[in-house]
Amino acid sequence: MPAVDKSSFDWQMHYFRAFAILMIMATHYCGVFGFDLLDRNFFRSSTIFFLFISGYLCQHIFDRRPQPPLTYFKKKLLNVISPFLVFSISIGLLRGDSPMAVSFWRDVLLGRIQLQYWYIPFVSVLFLVSPVLCRLKNRVLVPLTAASLLLLVLFPIRPEPVFAIAWPHTFHLYAYFTFFYLFGFVYCRYRKQMFGALKRNAIAVFALALAVSSVMPFFCSDALHAVHKTLLGAVILLLTDLIKSRKILVLDLLARYSFTLYFLHLGIFLQTRPFHDYLVSHLRLPVISELATFAIYVLAMLLASILAKSLLGTRSRPLLAT
Repeated sequence: MPAVDKSSFDWQMHYFRAFAILMIMATHYCGVFGFDLLDRNFFRSSTIFFLFISGYLCQHIFDRRPQPPLTYFKKKLLNVISPFLVFSISIGLLRGDSPMAVSFWRDVLLGRIQLQYWYIPFVSVLFLVSPVLCRLKNRVLVPLTAASLLLLVLFPIRPEPVFAIAWPHTFHLYAYFTFFYLFGFVYCRYRKQMFGALKRNAIAVFALALAVSSVMPFFCSDALHAVHKTLLGAVILLLTDLIKSRKILVLDLLARYSFTLYFLHLGIFLQTRPFHDYLVSHLRLPVISELATFAIYVLAMLLASILAKSLLGTRSRPLLAT
């Protein structure tokens, strides 16, 4: 693998995004194919990774090339909202929903066409204040992030994965997840100091992550999920730091097509149960058969995303998010 210019691109966070999409795909794979215990004990709330990455990249991009809020919003409309609407409307129509029904458009806008789509209207609210967050002084951003952490500690309740404007659902949704978005901004600003501390305490971080993973089956809770994903995120950062000087093709592609895979994967899982059952039954190796089948799914969807982008060319971003 050829060495790459580390100063030109943030490969560490890029690879973090590859691991994040794999975790999110894994949680839905477990849900669809009946591995609820594995999902509950390990993969649940992996959306936390996407929030952290989104906050980090927002600050990182702004620091490198400041842009006015209007430009930022236009890019979000093109890169996130547009493909979200394209996938939502297409899937809704394909399953027979009536475009004349008010309920159809409500489900589209609230991200209810598929389970994972709730994240887009949720994070879009955070996008509205992101240009302000990028410009906040550290003496304001840090206490604000601490306040969001306090909310998480006081109200560690993760609502069901659905976006709704209703009390107390909306409150708990933002109380649980907002800290991780804000922490992405803080981490970006203090990355050298924070990652330095992380590296110095790497053994303790790995040990804590392993310890929390071990107790998850016995003391699983929404609060513990937040702690677990925080520690697991720290472990992933340490691991991706080891490979950041190399361009690893599979991880690079997973990161680049992460949003396309995000929009695509659950529908594929739901529509191909017979294919899954056929593969698993013929491999006949417990655990290994499921891992192999999951890998086949990921690679097939990744190849389909690459092919779709090559066919659409420059029109692919507002349609495929890539």
